[in-house]
Amino acid sequence: MNKFFNAFKIAGMAVAKYLSDWRNWLTHGLIGVALVLAAIFVPVSWWIKVLFFVAVISFNSIRMALKLKKKKSLQG
Repeated sequence: MNKFFNAFKIAGMAVAKYLSDWRNWLTHGLIGVALVLAAIFVPVSWWIKVLFFVAVISFNSIRMALKLKKKKSLQG
């Protein structure tokens, strides 16, 4: 049971770190508007929308990791 709560704690910390970057908020806001417009004007399957959202999160996570790596290399 402790591993279960520990997993939620780690996931919560990761989400909090991910949402602390203003670029992620901007990206998700723009993607949200685009998805609403796509849902109205372009009839696509729900799984395509979910796949697109997962791709955005993945690219933002990679961007954040590369930014952190670059920052660490510049410091030392």
